[in-house]
Amino acid sequence: MERTNRTQLRWVVPLAVLPILFSAGQASPDPPIGVPPNLLDQGAFNSSGLTLDDAYALGRSIYSGRYRKRRGVEVCLNMSRGSDEPPSAAEPSRDVLKLFVGVPILVLTTRLVDCNEPKSQLALVLSRNEFRALVYFMNKRFHLRLES
Repeated sequence: MERTNRTQLRWVVPLAVLPILFSAGQASPDPPIGVPPNLLDQGAFNSSGLTLDDAYALGRSIYSGRYRKRRGVEVCLNMSRGSDEPPSAAEPSRDVLKLFVGVPILVLTTRLVDCNEPKSQLALVLSRNEFRALVYFMNKRFHLRLES
């Protein structure tokens, strides 16, 4: 009889623990290699209902100018070297973005401006989630490997 109880216990305990392990929720995918974790902490996207795939799609629509809420916004880079120079905006391309490979995130984010108004930074125009999705898209699409 004692042997039967041990055999039953061997099966009951793991079966009782499994629902506890899997009740914590769905596991979120790891960010792609090269994406700084503080740029794309899962909590920021999950709080608004965005997943990493949704963030990529949102960033792509903002970058291409097809995002409904921000139709007039065009993404450009401020290429002026100092504050005394007038701002000059350049459309992002692979050649222009090669300058930003491996740099800290802050360097790129401070240079993102609206093409129509080169003095206005996109970080101030877009909401936090929209801006983070745009930076995530640019980082992934152009293989920038931005550092935190």
